[in-house]
Amino acid sequence: VTSLVLLALLGLVAGIGITAVGPGGILATVGLFLLTGLSPATVAGTAIVTHVATGSLGALAYRHSGQLREPNTRRTALVLACTAAVGTPIGVLLNSLMPVGYSESFSPYSWRSSRRWSGTVNAVPDRTSTTTPDTQ
Repeated sequence: VTSLVLLALLGLVAGIGITAVGPGGILATVGLFLLTGLSPATVAGTAIVTHVATGSLGALAYRHSGQLREPNTRRTALVLACTAAVGTPIGVLLNSLMPVGYSESFSPYSWRSSRRWSGTVNAVPDRTSTTTPDTQ
């Protein structure tokens, strides 16, 4: 199974999870870290695109179903949306200020190369090392 197919499956499950109970969006982020060699900033930006898509479609569906008719519910959603919108550029700025390599301890690629990674999933090659598993 290719990385792209695995990402698509994670995207599907994330879309279901985020619109059914809320926390499904983390699956897209985890999938991007595990299945691609993208930088943390690129993972964040790519994951946000998925959140925008699921958030927009989910909000429309919930509005259509009547879940967002109550004024108190709409007010709560508006407060959360506005404060999240204010926080977003702050998060992007903080991400850009982090030193190069700050997230390597969180990357599964560094876990593999340091032999702390004990999983057997090898959907993508280890991109932090120039050696192969046979030569390590």
